[in-house]
Amino acid sequence: MAASSAGMRTVVCNFNRQITIYHPRINTQNAYNNVCIRGLCTSTPRYQSQPQIKKKSAVRELVGVVGLEIHAQIHSSTKLFSGSQVGFFAPPNSQVSFFDASLPGTLPALNRRCVEAAVMTGLALDCTINRKSLFDRKHYFYADLPPISTQRRELPSLSSDVGEPPTDGIGADPKAAGYQITQQRVPIAVGGTLRYGHLIGRKQGQVVAKSVRIKQIQLEQDSGKSLHDDSRSQTLIDLNRAGVALMELVMEPDMSCGEEAAAAVRELQLILQALGTCQGNMAEGQLRVDANVSVHRPGDPLGVRTEVKNINSARFLARAIDYEIERQMELLATGGTVQNETRAFDYKSGQTIPMRDKEGLQDYRFMPEPNLPPLIVYDSETAPPPAGEDPGQVVLIDAVRKSIPELPSARRARLVNTFGILPEHSYTLVSEDGLTDYFEGVARETRAPPKKAIGWVMKDVLGLLKQQGLSVSQSPISPRALAELLDLLEAGRVSSSAAKMVLQELWKGTGRSPAQVVEDLDLGLVDDSTEIQRICLSVINSHPEEVRASRSGNRKVVNKLVGLVQKQTKGRADPVRIRAILEEGQQGSVVAGEPCGTGLEQELEREREREQELEQEQEREQGAGSREQEQELEQGAGTGAGAGSRSRSRSREQAHWCRGCAFVFGGELVISAFGEVPLGP
Repeated sequence: MAASSAGMRTVVCNFNRQITIYHPRINTQNAYNNVCIRGLCTSTPRYQSQPQIKKKSAVRELVGVVGLEIHAQIHSSTKLFSGSQVGFFAPPNSQVSFFDASLPGTLPALNRRCVEAAVMTGLALDCTINRKSLFDRKHYFYADLPPISTQRRELPSLSSDVGEPPTDGIGADPKAAGYQITQQRVPIAVGGTLRYGHLIGRKQGQVVAKSVRIKQIQLEQDSGKSLHDDSRSQTLIDLNRAGVALMELVMEPDMSCGEEAAAAVRELQLILQALGTCQGNMAEGQLRVDANVSVHRPGDPLGVRTEVKNINSARFLARAIDYEIERQMELLATGGTVQNETRAFDYKSGQTIPMRDKEGLQDYRFMPEPNLPPLIVYDSETAPPPAGEDPGQVVLIDAVRKSIPELPSARRARLVNTFGILPEHSYTLVSEDGLTDYFEGVARETRAPPKKAIGWVMKDVLGLLKQQGLSVSQSPISPRALAELLDLLEAGRVSSSAAKMVLQELWKGTGRSPAQVVEDLDLGLVDDSTEIQRICLSVINSHPEEVRASRSGNRKVVNKLVGLVQKQTKGRADPVRIRAILEEGQQGSVVAGEPCGTGLEQELEREREREQELEQEQEREQGAGSREQEQELEQGAGTGAGAGSRSRSRSREQAHWCRGCAFVFGGELVISAFGEVPLGP
């Protein structure tokens, strides 16, 4: 054994790679920072190139079959069978107890918190909780796990709470004991269902309900971490993760593509986060996914599967599965065979690459764990604990069931039923941490309808948060402030464009209220009808080409004219009001006008009554006419006080700002009661 540098101990393994154990008390930081982690955990050479798979496979009759195995790190301050602390950013090998290092004579002590987390997760997924579950040993023989009986290795430093380590002993690698404690025969939960929504369509605007069966949930230990330095042919070992509690969720092969699998993982991530049983941070390895992928013809037995290991992103999961399905289809189309192997996903190339042959159950050599008794959980009603049992060591299923919070599916249903929002909007609200509470806070405080509030929350506030990389809790605009801004908009005190400007000012975090910002920047809505009509007249007369295009049916040109008016009013005029004036004014040139008086309003009502009487009389004479006849009646000219009203169906709100306007028609000044004057020659 030779020391490669200060603070390191190096051994040469039987596959011609080095394993380096760091000692944090001896100059480890510099050496640790110099590690170049490239490549994968493999003892065989990496494939440098892979054939590019065509996206459109010729084997159309084959379909993909996908099952998942998900390892969720339980949110607990200590490990599954030891008192060592859990911390992602801790120095290497600084959170390792004697048991984690597999010292002879150490025994496991089960963490009660981890059992409760597994029971709660099983209940949330409609699983059956086994009152009695068993622990097993699962043996590994990987390239980074040399036979411990033939090799001596230096121990890492151990946690300070268990004292100083001995100077010599059996060694430390990712699984120093040569086995992992898990639950193979009788897991803690079986037979559940994960229901999730799959967004489809061009803009993923349609939600399709899906479900996948949960085969089992089992408790098990995590392994240590191998950090590979290909440039120096070294593998660095960190045992901080060894012994951390995991829930392994095994899903049946009920999915057919990468997007379905990614949607299922995202839903599970939300459920675990809502329960508090797993933080679900995939970047820190708290949620790792193995995908089992095969292809077959519908009705035939399932094909040979490959396993794609340790994918830590839902997006990468979808890419890896879709690539693997296409690869297997192309392989079968060219006369090849699919190998039962373990593969890894290279996110840079978007390809899966071989790692090793897939192990079978006989390779794991499962055997009962002799140092742990059966795990017993109780139910106060059906299976109460025996008398004299220590309450601190008892897990009650009914007590855990009562503590389950609102799950994402229930929250989405409540949002849709309570506020009338679209289902796809509810998915966005629930998927963003804290966004549901933010929206509900706005909806409770504002007088604006929820459908308007959801637009501002999802498009404006969430858009600004995404641009600046902030979480919802870091938003400088509180729900109360946004609700006040929506109230100003709803009351007609500001225009929509001015409200956007107010939102930008509020984002600066000056502490001013929306009303103060409106006053300081003079963004209040212009109420002077004469002034707005004067500006509309100016825009219409100065843009004859746009007016002609609008008359020929190009409705998009009206948006440009509205924008020009808004520019002159600095966003202080109501765009709906502007549009109504412009659409009416394009029949002539607006020169003056005010909202109509009471007499003209009464004349309008009398005109509508006469049209209704005429329509009823003709219906009695002709019976149920066709739709074309009804449209002709609606467009027929009545004997109103104005010149040529063409539609009785115009709403009062639309006509209000047009009636009483003066138009130049045929060289004469004509007053229109209903706002639409036919063009003269």
